[in-house]
Amino acid sequence: MRNEESWSGDPVDADTENSRKLLGQSLDAWLEHLRRTAEDPA
Repeated sequence: MRNEESWSGDPVDADTENSRKLLGQSLDAWLEHLRRTAEDPA
């Protein structure tokens, strides 16, 4: 699996603290989805 996203540019540079928070939330959600998929007994 390969995934590439960019969290860069003017909007991110203008509000780095909030951007880091949003990125962290996005990664947490992605990892939770991955965990649930991997543990699904299907």
